[in-house]
Amino acid sequence: MKVVPYLYFNGNCEEAFNFYHKVLGGSQSEIMRYGSQGPEIPAEIANRVMHAELVLGDDLMYFSDTSEEGEYQPGMNVQINLNIDTEEEIRRIFEGLSAGANITMPLQDTFWGAIYGALTDQFGVNWSFNHQKPEN
Repeated sequence: MKVVPYLYFNGNCEEAFNFYHKVLGGSQSEIMRYGSQGPEIPAEIANRVMHAELVLGDDLMYFSDTSEEGEYQPGMNVQINLNIDTEEEIRRIFEGLSAGANITMPLQDTFWGAIYGALTDQFGVNWSFNHQKPEN
């Protein structure tokens, strides 16, 4: 399992991503935008950053813009992402942290070939869970 901080922004993610890359170094991933999900995505968020990665040695930092107005709260814009190796483990951990939690996205298959889910636990900590399925 890999623990990855996930930083959220309100429309200026690409600027923040480039700033942190310049200061911290490392290598950048390709920037995935909300519009890549398909034509049903509203035009006002289509160019926002859905996901970007900064690789720092063996560590990662994830970056994203929020998808809706009002979701962004300065100081509350960090989520802990767990990249989990197996489907069984993601289901076990998600179920365990679900006790008393607000599930914001149930575990589900995604268009990027993963099982993904998100919740805010009983202590107010934001978590996301990702298991990248092996390519066939």
